[in-house]
Amino acid sequence: MRRRESRTDGSQAVNQRFLTQAVRNLSVAKKLKSTENEWCVFLCHQSAELAMKSLLLSLGHDWRRLKDPSHSLSKIWSDFLFSSKHFEQSDLALLDAVYIDSRYPQSFTPEVQYSKVNTDNYVDATERILKTCQLLFQKLDVVRKALSE
Repeated sequence: MRRRESRTDGSQAVNQRFLTQAVRNLSVAKKLKSTENEWCVFLCHQSAELAMKSLLLSLGHDWRRLKDPSHSLSKIWSDFLFSSKHFEQSDLALLDAVYIDSRYPQSFTPEVQYSKVNTDNYVDATERILKTCQLLFQKLDVVRKALSE
């Protein structure tokens, strides 16, 4: 029986799986943005959250050990005292605002809540977050290589 890797062991393989899933979620969100708006928005938040958590895992942080674990992208990032200059706060806030509604539609019809224009905004914000995570991963790889020499 194969031993299951810990999600918090900081291994590059685990982090890469998180990032790969984030990219796949965004790809599916793009395909759904004109037909299944609520699913598009849901996947955008999932994608951004996985990418950011992948980066935090790579840096040795475990967001689940916080006193107040959260799915808020702004909170996840700020709890680790990272500079907010890396991410557009408006992108994080845009996706944070739909975390609950995209999962648990209560007082609205999802088709009305998320129009094509809105879904374009969510996809664009998610793309910027993923690009930022990928750039930070590249910088981290450069530092790791320099330290290993």
